[in-house]
Amino acid sequence: MNLVGTGSRGVNVVNDEESRRALSDLLWREMVRSPDAYAHTRGIRGMWRRHLYLPLDAAVRNRTANHASPEPWLTLKCALQSISGDGFKHDDRRFENIQGGRWTEVEYQNLLRGTTHLPVILLGGFPRSGTTSVQTVIRATWARHIPEIDTKHDRFSLWEAPKHSVESVGEAARLPKSASRVVLSIRKFEDAVASLMVGRGGPSFVDVGKKVSVWTRWMELATAGECTVIPYEYVKDSSPAALQTRLSQALSLPIEAPLDDADTYEALMLRMGKGSTSDQLQSNIPNEARRELLEAARHEVHLQVGEQQRAALDELYQSASAMSAFGTVEPA
Repeated sequence: MNLVGTGSRGVNVVNDEESRRALSDLLWREMVRSPDAYAHTRGIRGMWRRHLYLPLDAAVRNRTANHASPEPWLTLKCALQSISGDGFKHDDRRFENIQGGRWTEVEYQNLLRGTTHLPVILLGGFPRSGTTSVQTVIRATWARHIPEIDTKHDRFSLWEAPKHSVESVGEAARLPKSASRVVLSIRKFEDAVASLMVGRGGPSFVDVGKKVSVWTRWMELATAGECTVIPYEYVKDSSPAALQTRLSQALSLPIEAPLDDADTYEALMLRMGKGSTSDQLQSNIPNEARRELLEAARHEVHLQVGEQQRAALDELYQSASAMSAFGTVEPA
């Protein structure tokens, strides 16, 4: 038995079976979508929606979110949609409130029932902190330890979608190490937010004040000693094969699928169909064309975050970097 860790609902986890369920549930929580806001409709149509369609819709969503069959409510809902001219889209409608659709349910069940091997290796971090690159190496190295099904259409899996949720990643880090091992990718505040500004199309699309709060929580998680911490500089300057070796040592897990020294992050992303490699603004690969845009974005960050606060953020980043599993020696 493993007598450490806390489950996703604050309940003590005492064995791998319980921690497997806790992990499955906390990942699933990030995949359940809230319904779109409904317009207030008056008259007969408004009464029809409020008293007939919306209760059916809520019943279907709640049962699907709880892994139960939504029948007969789903069939009734689709029949009403068909009458209104929306078509009878039974299969599409069943999992419409679950990110990734029916495949996410399969991934959940695979993890819950033991098809996915423990420990699950999770990756988390503030956006634009090298998370996609590190995730690519984990995906290529320990495929049996991640709840993810390869599908032809583009989607976020149960494993990858929660990577920017500090709440879920933090909960997973507090589970027994026999159930989950969390890797945290961190980056200096001004660089991460500048990259986010460029990727989203400009400073007006990023609330810097809110990002200070979110980024700070990631650094606090990094300094808590529950995760394998990787500073962005290591990701940027290391090859996937070198990073794979370091991760294997830090996680105390043998490499299951060795990478070649010639493998690049771009080649791996293209091979797996994950990550953006060609988009000038959103690419997960360093792009020289973004250099001037990033410098302008950093200047904007400096304008919005005063010198004293920037110094405090830099100090916090240094504290988080000191937790690096790779020591203080810069990669070759």
